[in-house]
Amino acid sequence: NRQKCIVRGQVCNGKNDCPGGDDESDCPGKDSDVAMTQAPLVCKSDEFSCKVMGVGMCLHQKVRCDGNHDCDGGADEQDCAGKLKCSFDLWPCDDGLRCYAKTEWCNGVRDCKDNSDENK
Repeated sequence: NRQKCIVRGQVCNGKNDCPGGDDESDCPGKDSDVAMTQAPLVCKSDEFSCKVMGVGMCLHQKVRCDGNHDCDGGADEQDCAGKLKCSFDLWPCDDGLRCYAKTEWCNGVRDCKDNSDENK
């Protein structure tokens, strides 16, 4: 419904980031009766594996703990306390769990779970 901008990694991640949950509708693999079978995933030494929209993928280590949910359910952002790396155009929440665009800070919308984006 275009009321809030979100990053691509927040689409189909199992969490309603948009008002009304528009980002979780029409996701591949959702409510699917078809089971996908694949060969075991082998990733390079600088990669890690996770599911992206229900499909096993190898992603570069640089996207782990970057504040963007690239893997389903935000698996690449778990266990990141003290490891969060925000890109130059993003600021970290005080709790160290997510990064948000500077334009999302002090905009009247709580993005950080600890509300640190609205307390600056």
